[in-house]
Amino acid sequence: MVCKDQLYQKLERWRKIIIEACRQSERLWIPSLQDIVDFKKVIAGDFKIKLAASIAGRKIQNAIDKEGDILFIVGPTGDFSPREYKELEAKKFNPVNLSPHLLRTETAAVIGVGLVNYFLGRDESR
Repeated sequence: MVCKDQLYQKLERWRKIIIEACRQSERLWIPSLQDIVDFKKVIAGDFKIKLAASIAGRKIQNAIDKEGDILFIVGPTGDFSPREYKELEAKKFNPVNLSPHLLRTETAAVIGVGLVNYFLGRDESR
């Protein structure tokens, strides 16, 4: 079990990594990393595009067809539980497959954000 201090330290470390990665790649847009919240609270959010990384999902480029606020969630390594899949389906999430390989949670999050940006064709002119 991870204590709250350890979670806070991890979140702060990840935020610093995000900022430094954006600086190194000269990005104009910095993704936000939110505090850890309850699964049901996360999926209740009001977003036009709702994507959930899934081993059995469809290709991500087939799930992104419009601009708007995007919620992209990643479950634990090994995928969401059957109960979580039912809840995601009820909230109109599109399951998307990021790779033919099983990914660690951290890796899936980075790949997912990169693919979303790529397939939306977001141009960050310098």
